[in-house]
Amino acid sequence: MVGRRPLKACNRGSNPCLATNKSIAREALKYMDIINQVKNLKLTKDQYVVVGSGIMAMHGLKEIHDIDIVVSPEIFEGCKNKGWKTMHYTYPDKPGEIYLKQGDIELYTDVNCRNFNPTLQELLSKAEYFSGIPFICLDDLIKFKTEYNRPKDHKDIELMENYLRAKRSSPVDLVQ
Repeated sequence: MVGRRPLKACNRGSNPCLATNKSIAREALKYMDIINQVKNLKLTKDQYVVVGSGIMAMHGLKEIHDIDIVVSPEIFEGCKNKGWKTMHYTYPDKPGEIYLKQGDIELYTDVNCRNFNPTLQELLSKAEYFSGIPFICLDDLIKFKTEYNRPKDHKDIELMENYLRAKRSSPVDLVQ
């Protein structure tokens, strides 16, 4: 989108806590943009999970332009009452349903699509955590994007599958 600065996590393999040069430090700040934006919402623990491509950004697989979060119905209603912008879904599976938007953040009550219908608690049970923030795991994001089957999802699925294949075939580092 024109004029929007993409949110991006650090490059794969870099550690924002160990930034030693300006390039890595800039990447770490982008990583922290995602973390800080979510933390600034002050959401109740176990009542939300970052979904969508946020997890891909955290693994350095792609830049993102927004942060999608599944929240409990209570948080959703609270944000709606606080004046978050109400948006109508454009997906045929969700006629008349809404999501909320404020700046770069979008709130949903689910990621349900066709044959992929996990609850918030199911997503949390398999979540990956970065700085205490829960993110949908890559395996579930692949399922989600496979069900949506949008042209933009095909490349994402390939990136995630290749990343997971490489990660699963690499030797495990043992910490003593």
